Amino acid sequence: MPRSISCVLLLISLASPPVNCSQAEDKLTWEKLEDKSARMNDYAKDFHSISRANIANDTEFNNSVTVEAEAGHLADTLHSASSMVRVYSLLSCEEDRARVKPLIDAELRRHAQMIDYAAQHADLAIAHAQSVGLAATARRFKEELRGIEALLRMQY
Repeated sequence: MPRSISCVLLLISLASPPVNCSQAEDKLTWEKLEDKSARMNDYAKDFHSISRANIANDTEFNNSVTVEAEAGHLADTLHSASSMVRVYSLLSCEEDRARVKPLIDAELRRHAQMIDYAAQHADLAIAHAQSVGLAATARRFKEELRGIEALLRMQY
């Protein structure tokens, strides 16, 4: 590599603030929310399969349909949150960011509260589950919800 290019690269690296990997991982991004939205869609499909398999058992069917609806609703909610965070990330004007941030913060707090409601439905499904499949899937769903709630409370 020519000396002038290596000098330029050295100057750029010295001028750039150091990137703390843990800070990047602790930041809410629209991509993380999209990933979680896709996971909620997967859970909705799983619960739908469980409900179809238990159509003759009213209790099991109702429990799985309830958490299926919650998972589907959360998929839409997280997609909406992802869109808000993505729009915010595209704003280049600091005054616009300052005006929009309180609105997005309020919406993300509301979405985090909705996660708690979904977790309550998962608890009911776990408590009344008659099949191992519904109980195990609802437990995994609830664990995922805890992570999503923490994610929604991160800075973006």
